[in-house]
Amino acid sequence: MVKPTKKATKKAQLKVEYVPISRLKPFKGNPRKNAEAVPEIVRSIEYYGYTNPILVRRANNEVIAGHTRLLALKETGADKAAVIYLNMTAKQARAYGIFDNKSTENTEWDVPKLSEMLEQLSAGGIDLDKMGFSSDELAAMSKKFDIEEADMPNLQSGNRSPFQQMTFTLHDDQAVTVKEAIEKAKGKGEFSGPNENSNGNAIARIAEAYCG
Repeated sequence: MVKPTKKATKKAQLKVEYVPISRLKPFKGNPRKNAEAVPEIVRSIEYYGYTNPILVRRANNEVIAGHTRLLALKETGADKAAVIYLNMTAKQARAYGIFDNKSTENTEWDVPKLSEMLEQLSAGGIDLDKMGFSSDELAAMSKKFDIEEADMPNLQSGNRSPFQQMTFTLHDDQAVTVKEAIEKAKGKGEFSGPNENSNGNAIARIAEAYCG
């Protein structure tokens, strides 16, 4: 394993300082449009507290990364901000500011895992409105109807022969239609067979009618 040099270790040591917000200068040429995100950050600060320092260029107190957080702090009425000062040239600061924003766009969510985690957090009393997702995004990841408890294998994931669990993502309008179809399918009479989950039986009945 290659050990970091003393010089590299020294550069890696970061110090959080609390300074008056009035001292910080937003970069006027900031190419990131961040005004729409401010309300979400304000709610986050009110809910979790202020947890993410702003990166600032030591030479002139100009913000390198954290413009949205700075705007949100001003909205909350805070008079000081937690900052980390960096010794960067103007060009280095511009380059890093772009990288800091762009790096968050280069990843994507594992939607099934995210949906499962959000469901667990919600069941644990966590307010999902504080997760940063819009109501439409949350609705798209949430189950549109409850799966009934039944005497069958515990289907945590995938295929548990002879039963299978399937998960669908629906738009709100689609979910309404699906719910109505399931209720109509249930109204056609009792189901027969080994599956005791009426939602699953109803979907199978709808599929059988479609397939003729």
